[in-house]
This record gives sequence, C-alpha cells and structure tokens, in this order.
Amino acid sequence: MVYDPILDELFQAERGKGAFLNRNRISVSKKDDLDRSFLCTGFPYDVRERPDFYLGYFREFLIRSFAIRRLGSAALDLCYLAAGRFDGFWELKLHAWDVAQPG
Repeated sequence: MVYDPILDELFQAERGKGAFLNRNRISVSKKDDLDRSFLCTGFPYDVRERPDFYLGYFREFLIRSFAIRRLGSAALDLCYLAAGRFDGFWELKLHAWDVAQPG
C-alpha cells in the first residue's frame, strides 16, 4: 500500500490479485516503443558525488524517450507506473522502503 494524502489516492497491490487505485483496478501502460514512452526516474542520495555517472543514464533516456519526469518519491513513481501514468521507470540504488515484497 502507498497513500498519497495530497491527491487522496490509495494504491494497493497483492501478488496474484492485481493492483488497485482507490479500489479501482489499474494496469501498466501498453507502450512498447521507448521513443514514445513517458519515463520517470529519481536520483540516489550520492548523486553529487558521482553526477556524471547518473547524468549519463539520464542523458541516454532523455534522447531516446518522449519525456522524463522526476517526482521525488520512488514509491509513488512505481505506483504511477502500475497505473499506466508512466510508461517506464528507472532508478539506481533503491532500498527496501522503496519497493516492498512479502517475505
């Protein structure tokens, strides 16, 4: 579960049961062409220590995709991906609190 209090949106998913936004079923985008894809990303906390490394990835996706956004919450980024609001997502150095899986 991920709750966005600003938009009053509750995202829920359970393996084998699907994903939902405010109790309505959601699904990922069906776009399969990177050049038409709306992407989302984030930067890890050490971005200032290795900016060229991270910006290299950003540059490559920027010139190959339709557009890129950075919202600031990996958890919400992944929910938006599940809802089809974004067509793709990448971020390096995600942590357990960014992606939850049953033990």
